[in-house]
Amino acid sequence: MITYLLILLNLITVAILIVFLLRKKNNNQEIILLARELKLLRDKLEQVDESKREFIDIVTHELNTPIAMISGYLSMILEFPEEEVKPGVMNLAKRSFEATRRISRVVQGLITSSESIGEEKSQTIQIEDLIEKSIEDFSQIAKDHGIELVYDLPKMLPLPLIAAKPLSTKIIISNLVDNALKFTKKGRITIDTEVKDQEMFVKVSDTGVGISKKNQSKIFDKFFQVDSSRTRAAGGMGIGLYLVKNMVEKQGGKIWVESEIGKGTSFYFTLPLAP
Repeated sequence: MITYLLILLNLITVAILIVFLLRKKNNNQEIILLARELKLLRDKLEQVDESKREFIDIVTHELNTPIAMISGYLSMILEFPEEEVKPGVMNLAKRSFEATRRISRVVQGLITSSESIGEEKSQTIQIEDLIEKSIEDFSQIAKDHGIELVYDLPKMLPLPLIAAKPLSTKIIISNLVDNALKFTKKGRITIDTEVKDQEMFVKVSDTGVGISKKNQSKIFDKFFQVDSSRTRAAGGMGIGLYLVKNMVEKQGGKIWVESEIGKGTSFYFTLPLAP
């Protein structure tokens, strides 16, 4: 990152010098030399950017397999009757399983935000399939915390198809459900869908602690945490909602939040219907 910024700074400096020389009507030879330097710096910047993308690709690929293996072994432990497992081991296994799920979602976020893989093509998809998969992924964690996690099925099924990126859309839903679980001690998390004005509206609502009006305007900022101590305890880094907003907007959608302290929070996002 430091190398990237230094090259970018040099690039800007050279560009400013060229403009200055042009205004002063200096020797054309100096301008030509600086223009060459500008091209070299631009090429270096592109190389660094390509290396960054390759690094993300390698890291995410190398992390995915061990994370899947660890999750598999932990899920096997969680299937054992509690009386057959040493005291404390079951709780440790549950916490570890949740941690691996969070790491897996961070890795998936890196994959999608990486330009080389982030060029995922939009497809015609059924959003209820992705919602049901997310419900399945989080059902055990919700159950362990005494939280009801449900998809409030619309009256008319199947829903109209949407034009969206499957991986990105799955990560959006998963991040919103994960966020709701972090800040809901008990009660219910509900996912609703509605079709309106050629858009699919998705709502993920909870009966958690809620978000103040002041923080609602900052909730999608990079690294912003509503309550840093509570978020760290829940395993948050403050990048989940930032990534979600980025993914929604890149697909031509919108995202916003409505919340009331002590009563809960609802996140809404839209995606375009398939033509």
